[in-house]
Amino acid sequence: MEGNQISGTIPPEIRNLFNLNGLGLEYNQLTGTIPPAIGELRNLQYLGLVGNNIRGIIPDPIGNLTLLNVLQLGFNKLQGSIPSYLGKCQNLMQLSAPNNKLNGTLPPQIFGITTLSKLLDLSENHLSGSIPLEVGNLKSLVQLDISRNNFSNEIPVTLSACTTLEYLLMQGNSFNGSIPQSLNALKSIKELDLSCNNLSGQIPIHLGNLPFLEYLNLSYNHFEGKVPKKGVFSNETRISLTGNEQFCGGLGELHLPACHSVGPRKETITLLKVVIPVIGLVLILLMCFIVVYTRRTKLAHKL
Repeated sequence: MEGNQISGTIPPEIRNLFNLNGLGLEYNQLTGTIPPAIGELRNLQYLGLVGNNIRGIIPDPIGNLTLLNVLQLGFNKLQGSIPSYLGKCQNLMQLSAPNNKLNGTLPPQIFGITTLSKLLDLSENHLSGSIPLEVGNLKSLVQLDISRNNFSNEIPVTLSACTTLEYLLMQGNSFNGSIPQSLNALKSIKELDLSCNNLSGQIPIHLGNLPFLEYLNLSYNHFEGKVPKKGVFSNETRISLTGNEQFCGGLGELHLPACHSVGPRKETITLLKVVIPVIGLVLILLMCFIVVYTRRTKLAHKL
């Protein structure tokens, strides 16, 4: 029933369709809430409610849909937190709820759904807190989109276990710290967007070694240092670095300032700072020795 002008609410009598395998009500004019009775459709494998005006919370009984493969709730007005009961849907391959008003932190139980392989899209919400370390359990996931939320703290190093990821979209949050070196394990990655965060440090060289990376966006962070020239960095149309004031080097087309080679000079200055005081101390001790020796010699002659 996708793409019609169906209005009104989803009635609780829907529980009577207990043999239903799929329910597609996308892009209609539905209002009201998701009735808890929907959790009684134990044979449901597909539930699509995208593009309506459904409000309220995601009811806990959705966790009873243990045969569910696809759950699409995007572009509604859902509120509240993501229920941990969703972790009971151990056959779920695709979970998407973008463009809602969901808040709170991510329950670790979500990342216990190891069957999630196609998509986990929670973008354009009000979710906050850290990304649980359990995200590394999603070893077969192709696309992870948590962009434009209020997530903070560091990017979890366990993301490196998601080796099948092709799209990792984390822009528009408040992540801080540096890019984990462990992300060099994402050999399948095609698009990586970390823009509009509070990330800092230098660009890890390994990003230039990712063989399939087609687009990299690091703009509007606090990165610094030398921009590589290998891999994705060899084509200025495939990278975005705007809004990082301390970058240098890279391709000439990026029009970044040259990187000043300060390494050897800095080492020399540091060495001089150590050596000069030591020489001065040695000279002082030597003068003291000469004075003492001279006095002792004169005293010995008098005796």
